[in-house]
Amino acid sequence: MGWAWFFRVWAVALLANNITCQQMPPCAAACMDAGVGGSSCSPFDTQCICANTALQQNISGCIVMTCSVKEALTWRNASNTMCGIEPRDISQITTTVTSVFMALAIAFTLMRCSESRDHYGPEDIFAVIALLFALPMGALEYPMAKDGYGKDIWTLPFDSITRILKFTWLLQLLYIPALAATKMAFLCLYLRIFPSTGIRRVTWVLVTINVLYLLTYGFGTAFNCLPVSYIWTKWHGETEGSCLNFNAFGIANATTNIALDLAVIGLPLHKIAGLSVSLSKKIMLLAMFALGFFVTIVSILRFRVVITYATTTNATCISLYPHQPNSLHLTFYPADDTVATSYWSIIECFSGIVCINLPSARRFYRKVTHFCFGTSQTGQEEGYQNVTLGCSSASKKRKLPIELSILKTTETTVRHDQMDVEMESLVVVSRSR
Repeated sequence: MGWAWFFRVWAVALLANNITCQQMPPCAAACMDAGVGGSSCSPFDTQCICANTALQQNISGCIVMTCSVKEALTWRNASNTMCGIEPRDISQITTTVTSVFMALAIAFTLMRCSESRDHYGPEDIFAVIALLFALPMGALEYPMAKDGYGKDIWTLPFDSITRILKFTWLLQLLYIPALAATKMAFLCLYLRIFPSTGIRRVTWVLVTINVLYLLTYGFGTAFNCLPVSYIWTKWHGETEGSCLNFNAFGIANATTNIALDLAVIGLPLHKIAGLSVSLSKKIMLLAMFALGFFVTIVSILRFRVVITYATTTNATCISLYPHQPNSLHLTFYPADDTVATSYWSIIECFSGIVCINLPSARRFYRKVTHFCFGTSQTGQEEGYQNVTLGCSSASKKRKLPIELSILKTTETTVRHDQMDVEMESLVVVSRSR
C-alpha cells in the first residue's frame, strides 16, 4: 500500500485522538514516503522520524520543491502535531508593551495640552500630531494579536495571515509620520529658543531633511509593491506583482532615522555646555536632554532586529530547515523577529512622544504639588513666562543681549530663589506672544 497510505492513516489516527490536524497534502505525503523509505527509521517509529536530522532535511528539501506555500504550512502543522511539539505564542508581548507605552504617551501629552491650552505653539501641534498617528498604530497591535500575530504561522488560518500582513503594512504607514512629527516638535522648539543664526540654519536644514525622510519613506512604504494589495497577498504565491527589496528598504529607513535622531538630539548640547550656570545644574540640564538619546538607543535596538530579520532566509518565500532535534523550523515571517521589530517600533514611537513632553510634565507636576500641598511656586511660574537662554539668577532687572532673548526684549526679572530657572531655560518656552 506504500508509505503515502501510512501517513494518511496516521493523520486520520490523530484526528481520532482529538488532535487538531489538517489532511496531509499529497505532495507532503509523497515527500515523507520518499524520505522515510531512504532512512533507517521504521514508518511506525514517530520518535525516530521526528529526531532524525538527515531525514528532516530530506523531507524539507522535497517539500520546498514540490509543495505550495499553503501546503507546506499545512504539513508543518501536521508534522508538529505528530511530534508533540507545542506551538509558540508570544502574542501577549506586543499588546503588553503597547498598553504600557501608549498609556504613558497619552498621559504626558495630556499634561502638555493642559499646560499649553491657551497658547499652542508649533511644537505643541506637532507633539499632538505625533500622538494622533501613534494611537492607531498601537491600536492595530490588538487585532493583530487576536489574529495570531506572535504565534507560529503554520498554526494560523490563511485569512488571518493575510489580515496580519495588511495590518502590518498599515502600522508601517503610521510609524513613519509619527516619528517625523516627533522630530518636528523638537526642531520647532529649537527654532523658538535659539536666536543664534548659525543654529537656526542647521535646524532648518534638519527640518528639510525630516520632511524629505517623511515623503521618501512614506511613499516607499505605501507603494512597496504594485499592485499595493500584493503586499499582503504575495505570501501564498497565488497572485502576481512586483516589489522593492523590502529588506534593503527597511535597513535604509532605520539607518536614516537613527542619523536624524542623533542630529536632532545632539544639536543643542554644545549650547548647554556653554551656559554660565553651576556644574550641578548643567549636569541636570544635560541629563534632561540626554533622555532623548533613549529614543535613539531604542532605534538602534530595533535596527539590530531589522538586520537579523533581513539576513535570515528570504521572508517572501518558504524555507524549511532543522531548528531543534525534534522539529523542522519554517522560516516564513519568523514570529520572534517580526514581533521584536513590532514592539521595538512601538517603544521607539511612544517613548519619543514622552520625551518631547517631559518639560511640560515637570511644570504640570509643580502645579499639582502646589495645589495639593501648598508648595510655594511664586516666582518660578513667573520665571517660566520670561526666561531666556543665557539668563542667570538675579534679584534685579538687567540688560540681556538681544541675540539671546527669546522674547526679543532687553529686560527680564528672575527671582534669586528660582532654583531651576537655568535648567528650564532651554526647554521652557515663553508663551507670551
